[in-house]
Order: sequence, then C-alpha cells, then structure tokens
Amino acid sequence: LVVHVTDDVEAAEALRSRFEQQMPGVSVVLVESPFRSLIRPFVTYLDVITTDPEMITIVVLPEYVARHWWDRLLYNQVTNGLKRALLGRPNTVVTTVPYRRESDALADPPATKRGKPEPPAG
Repeated sequence: LVVHVTDDVEAAEALRSRFEQQMPGVSVVLVESPFRSLIRPFVTYLDVITTDPEMITIVVLPEYVARHWWDRLLYNQVTNGLKRALLGRPNTVVTTVPYRRESDALADPPATKRGKPEPPAG
C-alpha cells in the first residue's frame, strides 16, 4: 500500500496512474490535504486504517543524503517531522531509505582553480 498526501488531486491522479503502470497490483491511496499539511493527515489516515491491535504498520520514508553540512538544515524536514510524530506509536515501525540525486547539476559545481572556472575542453 502506498499513501500519497496531496493538495493537488489532478497531479495525484497522474502520479497514481504512473505508479500503477510501474508497480501493478500495489494500491495507491490518495489523502487530500487542502492546506498543504502532510504530517497530521498522514497520521490520521494511519489511525483510521489501523483497527487490528495486533497489526504492525511499517512506514518507509525517503531521506535525502545531503552533500554538504548546510544542506542538512534544508532537506528532510518533513521526514524528520513524520518520524517524530510516529515515535512511540504502538505497533509502528519507521524506517528511512537514503537517496541522492545524482543528476542534480547544482550539486557538483565545476572544478575551479584559484577561484577561476576551468576553460571548456576542446
């Protein structure tokens, strides 16, 4: 089961159809949140679907691997908030999956020599 919290239903439906093409048989639940809130609607959804006290809920969250120390101040704020909100929730396991955007052009600026950019090759 995949849960997607959204404030844009049309974009979420497009995401659902792409996801179902790539992972057939996996249910995608859309939780609407008109105020762009993510944590409270997600936790509320878990509370509603968790009726069996013996059922264990596993929450898998993406966690961006920051390239620089200052990036840690900007990224993963929602992931950290969800982890805090789910901490101590009975029968709930929270895990993170690290990822890095390798194609990010801003992540690795061109090498410089004494502050001057290197000339283009060729």
